[in-house]
Amino acid sequence: MAAYKGSLKRFEFFSKIVLWFITILLSVFLIQLGDRILADINDWFDAPEIESFQDAKVHAELKREKSALDKKKFSLKERKYHVTKSLETAQRNYASEKKSFEIWLNARKMIGAPEEDTRIRQRASRLDGFRKVEEAWASRMSGLEDESRSLEKEYAAFNEKRLTIEHNESEKYNAAFRKYSIYLFLLRLAFVLPILVAGIYLFIRFRNSRMKPLIRGYVIFALYAFFVGLVPYLPSFGGYIRYSVGIALTIFAGIYVVKQLALFAEKKKAELQESTEERSKKIKHETALKAYLSHRCPSCEKDFLIKNWQPGTKIIRGIVLEDDAPSFCQHCGLKLFEKCPQCGTRNFSHFPYCSNCGHTVSGNSAESV
Repeated sequence: MAAYKGSLKRFEFFSKIVLWFITILLSVFLIQLGDRILADINDWFDAPEIESFQDAKVHAELKREKSALDKKKFSLKERKYHVTKSLETAQRNYASEKKSFEIWLNARKMIGAPEEDTRIRQRASRLDGFRKVEEAWASRMSGLEDESRSLEKEYAAFNEKRLTIEHNESEKYNAAFRKYSIYLFLLRLAFVLPILVAGIYLFIRFRNSRMKPLIRGYVIFALYAFFVGLVPYLPSFGGYIRYSVGIALTIFAGIYVVKQLALFAEKKKAELQESTEERSKKIKHETALKAYLSHRCPSCEKDFLIKNWQPGTKIIRGIVLEDDAPSFCQHCGLKLFEKCPQCGTRNFSHFPYCSNCGHTVSGNSAESV
């Protein structure tokens, strides 16, 4: 392969893009593969169906009872319709006959005819016949209403019986489906947990290795597999399981973070106990560059310009020139700037070479400027 002859800065820029592209590409392929496997797990076993928990004989009997009740309801509806029509006709006939009798009777009074005679009794008897017909149909309607209320009670008893049977079947089905869901979750867990453990191990052990892009891609896949591929399938049981798992993960992550922060604080405290010469030797060029650009001490990481406050006041200064910056950190005593032994130019102590002549900067001289 031919040696690269272009800009080093451009090379570093494109290198970062290529490495991140490798990270994303690897994670995408791993995520696709993981999703396919997790999705196919559902097809490995048949899910329970509600029909398998239903008693065919019991449901056939329920169907027959329902059919018989529907027939009785239809028959009752037909009879009520006919009786209603007959009752309405009887009521109209009685009302018409009564009105006719009253008119006829008033006419006889006006002409002075005796009130009690054979014709009056005949007309009264005829009117009473119409009344009896009306009462008979009303009585039949009352009987049908009683029959209708009795039928409603039969329907209510039937529905209560049906709901009890369906509830018992549903309980058995739900119990079986919960077992099925837990079993599938355990299979997914058996697949995802080793991936997650491996991702955590690789991140802790090899996150700064040369294979960092591949490690990042695998870690992204491991986190996706756990939080997207597994957590949604976590059995709920009313939220108790999910909330408990969330609490456990939060406590685990919290303990880990607290321990890491404590270790970092102890490490930093022990580091600050060392001499400035020893601390200077451990500072890497990348750390020194970031510290210089942010005017922070590369050892204690505090601002060596004290946020640019003018001593004795709260007035903010303007731009601070490098020659005006302190030679030593006011917080931990680490040397920050020193003169080049070759040309006398003032340099950041933790850069390897002089910015004026290219001579090596000692980084250990106690000379201040």
